[in-house]
Amino acid sequence: AAAAAAAGVAGGGQSGVTRMILQPGSELFRAGEPVEAIYMVHRGELELFGGPGAAGDARTRLLPGDTVGLEQIRAGAVHGKSAVCVAPNTIVSLIPRATIEQLIDGHDFVSQQLRRHARRTVPINELERRAKVDIDGPGSHSSTMQAASERNRQQAAAAAGPGP
Repeated sequence: AAAAAAAGVAGGGQSGVTRMILQPGSELFRAGEPVEAIYMVHRGELELFGGPGAAGDARTRLLPGDTVGLEQIRAGAVHGKSAVCVAPNTIVSLIPRATIEQLIDGHDFVSQQLRRHARRTVPINELERRAKVDIDGPGSHSSTMQAASERNRQQAAAAAGPGP
């Protein structure tokens, strides 16, 4: 994809896995391109956008730990959205389809784990639904984290008891 030319590529080797360091504006793939790999975000952020029937300017962020492409890795599938880097020094691993197929064919455990991971991977339609939620509104990641922090502070204060 275009990302390989725009990215600093580190790693690779015999495993078939390529670790890329992307800068803001670097394209990972475009909507309509064949799905030839899965991408795992290690650090930074990617943004998915566009594609057939895209409503308005709906964009979805992919954060560390997110994977894209696994649910679409079958032969003949195309990307439904484009992906672009939005944070400096974003690190992404590219795992080609051939490597995934070798792992599935040669290792039952790996095959089971990939299937399990594919079931946990957020489907594109769920990512689209999430993109429609106000990023700082109720139920967003930041508001959920703020609520959890507040609960932790309250629990700590209750455990400490009244002051002297």
